[in-house]
Amino acid sequence: MVQRSEAGVIVPLRTLETKIMVFDEAGHEHARGDELTRYFIRRLDELDVRVEDDELSYDCNTPYDYMYFRLLSDAQVHWQKHFGFVPTPGELTKAFFGAEYERSKRDRLAKLSWVAKLSDYWHQRRRRRTLTA
Repeated sequence: MVQRSEAGVIVPLRTLETKIMVFDEAGHEHARGDELTRYFIRRLDELDVRVEDDELSYDCNTPYDYMYFRLLSDAQVHWQKHFGFVPTPGELTKAFFGAEYERSKRDRLAKLSWVAKLSDYWHQRRRRRTLTA
């Protein structure tokens, strides 16, 4: 996809994307979404909660739903305390479900043989190369 810049020049849309960087206490910079995802992975592992443990509910009244809302509020407090701002609800939701995806991927790969893991590694590497090219 392409998009016109303010000067009227057509530029690829990928070059217009920006990542918001944050700095931790040690001065290291991180992409906000990656840091939020790691935060949720850590917290979900501490609580040992799985989405498969409860039935899906349209009413948002399962223990998993209550834990989800509690983790979102905990993340808001944590980020306000450590970084001085609160991420948007969209960023929090995307990071939470990204963490769930990464955890399920990690669990699936742990069950695979070494040949399947190697195949998955090369597939991911090839896909990353095509996305950056």
